[in-house]
Amino acid sequence: MGIGIGWLAAAILFFLWKPLSMSDFEVERKARDLGMVYQHELVVFKEEPEENKPQEAEKVLGHNGHDGREDL
Repeated sequence: MGIGIGWLAAAILFFLWKPLSMSDFEVERKARDLGMVYQHELVVFKEEPEENKPQEAEKVLGHNGHDGREDL
């Protein structure tokens, strides 16, 4: 019987509750407040060409190929 009362209460609330109607402007403003941006508003940085990028070993070990520790 408790489940039936819950279903009845939910049905009554569903029919009495009026959904919030928002204009397109209000929807966009709320979305922007939450962090939305349009794709054309983004700034994209170009990557360097491959010949200008340092090799992985140079980035990790340095230019001379050693990591700074002495050989044991």
